[in-house]
Amino acid sequence: MCALPATLGRDSGTAAVVLDDRDVSRRHARIEIVDNELVLTDLGSTNGTYVNDARVARRVLVPGDRMRIGRYELTWALVDPQATVAVSPGQLTAVRQPTPSEEHSAAPSASPVGALVLTGLGAGLQIDVDDHSVLPWVAVAFVLYLAAVIITLAVNVPLNDAIKAAGNPDRVDDLAAVRSRFSEAKWAAWNVVRALVSTAAFGCLAGSLVEYGALS
Repeated sequence: MCALPATLGRDSGTAAVVLDDRDVSRRHARIEIVDNELVLTDLGSTNGTYVNDARVARRVLVPGDRMRIGRYELTWALVDPQATVAVSPGQLTAVRQPTPSEEHSAAPSASPVGALVLTGLGAGLQIDVDDHSVLPWVAVAFVLYLAAVIITLAVNVPLNDAIKAAGNPDRVDDLAAVRSRFSEAKWAAWNVVRALVSTAAFGCLAGSLVEYGALS
C-alpha cells in the first residue's frame, strides 16, 4: 500500500509502484488525485501509457477504465474513501473519493411525493370531523410537502438530468468539464432547503398526532 500521488515505474528507488518489465520506464507514469478526480499522467515514458487501448499523455480515470503499462494491465475501482493504491501482479486497484457528480447520480433521491399524497388524504379525512383542531397541523404539513415537491421538480431533477445527459461516465472523455457545468452549490443549497422543509412537515404531522391524542 502507498499514498497518492504515486509514481509507477521499473526503478524501485524512484517508483512507489514497481512494475518489473523491461518495456516499463524507470519513472513511467504518475497516478494522483486532482480536484477529487483520479488522474493518470505519462511521465515521458518510452513505450507509452495506455487507457482502454488508446495512448494517453494525461487522462482523468473513470470506473471501468483499463490502464496498460508494459505487460501490466491495471484496473481500478471505488473501494475506500482513502486515497491509496494497492498493486498485485498484473492488477492495480486505485481508490479515490467519489466526485460530487457521482454522489448525486448514485445516491437515491428521497421523493416527498408519497408523503404529499398521504398527507392530502389525511387532511381530507379531517374535513368531515366535528373537531377541526387537528386539521391546521395536517394542512400546514401538506403545504410544506408541496413546497418540497416543487423544489425537487424545479431544481434537483433538472440538475440530475443534466448529469445523466452527459452519458455513460465510462465513455466521457472530460469528466472535469461535466463537473464544472454542474451547479453543485445550487444543488446542495436547495437540497438542504428541501430537507428542512420536509423535516418541518414531519414535525407538523407529529404535532397533529399529539393533538389527536389530546382529543381522544
